Amino acid sequence: MKPGYQQTLITKVTNQTDAEKTIKISVSDATTSSTGIINYGPSKEKLLGEDVLLLTDMIEAPNQIKLKAYETKEIEMKLTVPKEEFDGLVLGGVQLKEVTSEDNEESIEGVGLQNKYVYLYSISLKENDTKIEPDIVISEAYFEEIAYLSIDNPKQMIVDNMTIETLLMGEDSDKVLKEFREENYRMAPNSKLTMPLEGTEELASGLYRTKTSVTVDGKKWQFENSFEVTSASKEINQGPVEEETTKEKTVNWLI
Repeated sequence: MKPGYQQTLITKVTNQTDAEKTIKISVSDATTSSTGIINYGPSKEKLLGEDVLLLTDMIEAPNQIKLKAYETKEIEMKLTVPKEEFDGLVLGGVQLKEVTSEDNEESIEGVGLQNKYVYLYSISLKENDTKIEPDIVISEAYFEEIAYLSIDNPKQMIVDNMTIETLLMGEDSDKVLKEFREENYRMAPNSKLTMPLEGTEELASGLYRTKTSVTVDGKKWQFENSFEVTSASKEINQGPVEEETTKEKTVNWLI
């Protein structure tokens, strides 16, 4: 792209059934999932930085379209990039999801299950080949039913091939209670990875600390964090599951 450049992006959609369909269109900024993959679909996560560039600020798209039986339509999305040149990558995705009604739900062993078919593809924008060096920050460790590490990628670049190693210890002891290692993690630009430390659900109340190293292409960052386990933090969200929560579970086909 070039600064201030405009372009019309077109997606062709075909309804291959004999019934009218409504397709919801969602444009999202890429985020990072808790399992270390890039999520191009809708997310509640906010990107890092006050002046971060957002794909959602650059694209105008319709909210939805209707397709008659066997009809084909083109979805036009107007893309306008900022007038000031930027380095790095702007990353996001477009999701096309069939809108269904609860009348189509099937009951399986008393649980409402609704199939929703989703098409999801990514959009990446850049204006130059200026190299950006990665930077990694661990903003905090905390406990809410399980221990978590919050790892930040504040740069406008994808971070690939991350290896994350964490040692869990008591507040005043160097005895390692648990070890954690994750490989081949990826992070979207300007995003946060909220990584659960599996197996920490049964930690007793008290203070703990973590030693974490993050390695990317031979470069290493090291961090020490602490967190507290309380009886209240062990019981967050412990309550009856409401019927609406069950109905929201979906089977998504991502292409």
